Amino acid sequence: MKNYLIKEENFEKINNNGKNHNNINMDYEFFNSSIHPKITLIITKRNLVEIDNIDSILPKYNMIIFLSKHASKSKTPTLTSHSTGNFSEGNLLGGKPYEIGNTFPSFQKQYMKRLYDKKEELLNYNLAIEATHHGPTSSTNPILFVEIGSTEIQWNDKLAASIVCKCVLDTVKDIKKKVSSNNINIGIGIGGNHYPQKFNNLILFSNVAFGSIISKYNLSYINEKTIEQMKIKSVQKIDHIYIDKKGLGKEKEKVLDLLKDQEIERISI
Repeated sequence: MKNYLIKEENFEKINNNGKNHNNINMDYEFFNSSIHPKITLIITKRNLVEIDNIDSILPKYNMIIFLSKHASKSKTPTLTSHSTGNFSEGNLLGGKPYEIGNTFPSFQKQYMKRLYDKKEELLNYNLAIEATHHGPTSSTNPILFVEIGSTEIQWNDKLAASIVCKCVLDTVKDIKKKVSSNNINIGIGIGGNHYPQKFNNLILFSNVAFGSIISKYNLSYINEKTIEQMKIKSVQKIDHIYIDKKGLGKEKEKVLDLLKDQEIERISI
């Protein structure tokens, strides 16, 4: 995927020891493009979820997009995107315990809608968001994982990789215009499976965009601090809480009790 992106978009490597990236260790290679002057492509052999020094690599006020492989037990061909965060003390996949990463809801929405516009070229793939999970979590910048899965066959699919990269680049190019011109409801999502279909449909077919999403599998850890983090860890103001009432599992009563005093609008779906 990474080599195809570099070739297609004419990214040129710049010196790690140059003035723009001094004091950065050799774990990273940097590429710039005359076609996309506001984008820096960074390639690393490090495990992406364990990169804990991202703010020493990129300054504030950037959008960080991780182009990554996706794996699942079902091995279903899937193109996914998700925000980062750990809702419990478990952080085996990077990030800090009990920490939610920053989000840019409209960016994920526009990226997924662009993917959906290409669905006829991606007939073998599911197009799905995932609930918030894993690291990195501590960046001041919003992070979005953009993934191709779920086996080596899909990881080497150059057509799918090309479409993913094109959708990312077009989203970067147009995101300011989309944010300023659209009346988008910005929310957080509570409930549902790891692939929350109801929230996915809202992203694709309504004016709703999501910051963090906590699936029913993590609801045993939810508390007031969790909800507050989900609300503030967004570059856009969170003004709605979307609740998958049928997807709350055994934590339904606890969750609804926690949410009843929230000042922002709650919407059950």
